[in-house]
Amino acid sequence: MDSVFSTFYQDSQQSFWVSTQIKTPKEITPILHTGMLYERKSPIISKEKLCFLTDSALFAAKSSGLKAINLAWRIVEPFTEESQNSIKYGFRILKNSSFKYFYVDSSQDLNIWIKHLSKISIMTGVESDYNIKKQIGKGTFSTVWLAQDLYDNNNKYAIKSIPKALLTRPSTIEALKSEIFTLKTLDHPNVIKLHKIYESNTHVHLVLDYVEGGDLLKRLLEKGPLSEKKASKFAVKLLKLLNYLAQHQIVHRDIKLENILLVSDKKETDFKLTDFGLACISNEELTDNCGSPGYVAPEILRKIPYGLKVDIFSVGVVLFMMLSARAPFSGKSPKDIIAKNKECLLSFHNKCWLQISKEAINTILALTNSNPNLRPNAKSALALAWFSSFKKNKRMMRSFSSTSTNASNSSSYENSPVIKTRPIERKNRLSIDCNKIKLFQEKRGRTNSDTLIHQKSNNSLNKTCLFNKTKHITNKSFFV
Repeated sequence: MDSVFSTFYQDSQQSFWVSTQIKTPKEITPILHTGMLYERKSPIISKEKLCFLTDSALFAAKSSGLKAINLAWRIVEPFTEESQNSIKYGFRILKNSSFKYFYVDSSQDLNIWIKHLSKISIMTGVESDYNIKKQIGKGTFSTVWLAQDLYDNNNKYAIKSIPKALLTRPSTIEALKSEIFTLKTLDHPNVIKLHKIYESNTHVHLVLDYVEGGDLLKRLLEKGPLSEKKASKFAVKLLKLLNYLAQHQIVHRDIKLENILLVSDKKETDFKLTDFGLACISNEELTDNCGSPGYVAPEILRKIPYGLKVDIFSVGVVLFMMLSARAPFSGKSPKDIIAKNKECLLSFHNKCWLQISKEAINTILALTNSNPNLRPNAKSALALAWFSSFKKNKRMMRSFSSTSTNASNSSSYENSPVIKTRPIERKNRLSIDCNKIKLFQEKRGRTNSDTLIHQKSNNSLNKTCLFNKTKHITNKSFFV
């Protein structure tokens, strides 16, 4: 099998085992697993070696010292050899179009080695490890399947399958490598986790977290805008995540509703960010023209070198949409949307903004400032007054709750605080027509619809959102 990752091998012209500067096993770190392996020298001869597995290489203690093979992007295949008298278990590692075979003592030992190797290398035989249940997503470059692990309590995963026929250009292979590298680097509760990578003759398969709640776009289409409190909590989590990415010098470059997956329908502010195909290290100014129409920072569209703050702009767009269920930049085609996106003039004149505080609008304007020099970074954005106001209210509620509890436990109420209240004027939400809105959705091949949101209330808690699907416009990520 020809691997699409073969171009990433840094030692393709060298022998299988490479000499290292490490003199003793004590210097090897971090060690994931240690055990005896039997390297096959011929069909009938195997040589025993004490081996050490790290997060990037396999080390072997030899008479000439410690030697190693870099396992990054290597194909690893488990196997069994049956004869009349016995069964042999082992795995093989692909290098220079040939395999090196290793045997272990038992099937249990093989399972342990494969468990660790699968976190580092490229595996084969995804159908042997997972029961593919159904298709849950379809896009231009990949198909996403719901799958159950056959050996791990039937845990559910999402398997993203990419045809190798589409991975012929260096840019597409590099994008896949970037996505894999980024997901392996990051460890954050709000980032989708990459568990394993498989490759077959026809596809590359990424085994990812399965998130049941659907994406944020689906949530807004079905239930309408979020409250300011929920939107603030959501945005704070997004900005904290961007601050974490900034610490790793990683810029996502494609933050949008479709790439924010909700953990469940009940927890509307618990999410995982996905699709790191356009992500890259931003230790210097970038010039690539990429993103999704309607979410792209203006400096990208104006061909100005940019950095981490492009993700801040996208979060500002997401916040605009969470509070209004409207897209700030709309048009009849992606070209129209990009033109308005580049101009970067946000409007808050629609009736749906009458219910939104001035502080929330100012926060959106700060995050979407067309001048990146005036746009806050993630850490500074978290200190904006609107976010702080909800934290302050929460502290005040806790303080009031504590005071009330102490008063109720007292035998006298003479010293209890007197709280004066006045009726809160509530604006009439009857028949607020947000007109036609365009939420341009990608879903990797799923088309998107213009959407009519019509909110109603009649002194009850019932609110309905009516969605009238009209013409379809696809909001695809682009990379030039």
